[in-house]
Amino acid sequence: MSKQTDGIRIVRIEGENIRKLTTVAVSLDGKPGLFRVTGENEQGKTTFLDIVAMLFGGKGAVKVSTIQEGKDGAWCRAELSNGYSIEKRFTPAAPDGYLDIVTPDNAKPRAPQTLLDGWCGPRSLDPGALLRKKTEDIEKIILGLASEPGLKGKLDTLREQRKVLGTERTPFLSTVQRAQRTPKPEGKRPEPVQVSGEMARLRELRAMEREKNAAWGLAQDAFEAQREQDAVVEARRQHVADLERQLAEAKALLPRFEKAAKQAKKEADDAKAVYEQMSDVSGDIQAVEARISEADGIQRSLAPWQEYDRVQKEAAKAKAEADALTRQIKALEVQEHDLLTAADIPVPGISLREDGTMLLHGHPLEVASGKQRLDMAVDVGFAANSDIRVILLDEANDYGLPALEQLRERAVEKGWQVLACRLGLEGPGEIIVQDGSVTTADPDAEQLEF
Repeated sequence: MSKQTDGIRIVRIEGENIRKLTTVAVSLDGKPGLFRVTGENEQGKTTFLDIVAMLFGGKGAVKVSTIQEGKDGAWCRAELSNGYSIEKRFTPAAPDGYLDIVTPDNAKPRAPQTLLDGWCGPRSLDPGALLRKKTEDIEKIILGLASEPGLKGKLDTLREQRKVLGTERTPFLSTVQRAQRTPKPEGKRPEPVQVSGEMARLRELRAMEREKNAAWGLAQDAFEAQREQDAVVEARRQHVADLERQLAEAKALLPRFEKAAKQAKKEADDAKAVYEQMSDVSGDIQAVEARISEADGIQRSLAPWQEYDRVQKEAAKAKAEADALTRQIKALEVQEHDLLTAADIPVPGISLREDGTMLLHGHPLEVASGKQRLDMAVDVGFAANSDIRVILLDEANDYGLPALEQLRERAVEKGWQVLACRLGLEGPGEIIVQDGSVTTADPDAEQLEF
């Protein structure tokens, strides 16, 4: 028989002698909604949910001894909204139970468990089974529910691109941070001095000084030559009396010596005139040297400012590079957000952090509240869209009354039956577990309003 388009729900559940429960007689009439399984601790609420799980699950659904102590056997049965009935009988020889399915026309399928597995699909009836999985497995399951094919692979690609850009951006951010830590020099920034012109002037003055010193040396040589010539003339004159015999010769030589002396004197006068015409540049040299020394000090005081300017220029360039990479990262984040939005993940509150961590209402899955995690697990169950529209919540005490009402409304809207265990502190639920029996609450009994 083909599956119903609105899914398969439970009409009635019966059973006897299963663990703490002697009798089970619960009517759900195939209606969608929330059914609170209430009762005190250790009464058998979890056992009732296990009965439902054992009826639909295979051998793995029977985790502990099923037969009530002192009894020879146990059985449980579910009537379904598609007209099928499922029954399991447990004996000491068959602790996992014998499965029997009857179709609406009283036929028995040859592979009953295969039929049930097809109805249930890959998801367990118990959302708690999802919450017991590793976080990465939960993320994979949730992303697998999206309408976008290969969503996880696409998100991984975007995340890897963001990681590469982030790594590339890191040294630029470090440069900016280093510049921000570079202290600004104290005091007023000195004006730079152009030393090159002063150095050229100093070289020119020193050349002039060398020329003047050279001229003075020439003048001294000329004066020395003059003195020597004067000495020669004087010696000649002194010897004139004694050298009368050589007077004619001496008189012949005298004009020549006199001419040489005159020439020497002229040269000495000329050298002196040149020397006297030259400017005294020693004062200028000292002034230029003082300015150069002062410029050196200024240049030294400018050094930290120049280093500060270099660092800030380098930081500005690094910031531009980092900002460009940040824009690329933001673009990838927008692309990821758009991809998640278009993927239409059927689990409200799901988003991804920059490093790819899945968030539930802004918190990592493992630290979200108990209610938020249960909501997520229930939404995954709804989204699985299996033929069997039954969800089992073994521990629903994280839900307050308003949250239970919201869960009931969602279950009705989506056409699911949610069986949720409560301690019953807020009053009797729709299914009551007490003194070894499980029954549907008396519709005429006073019920606590949501």
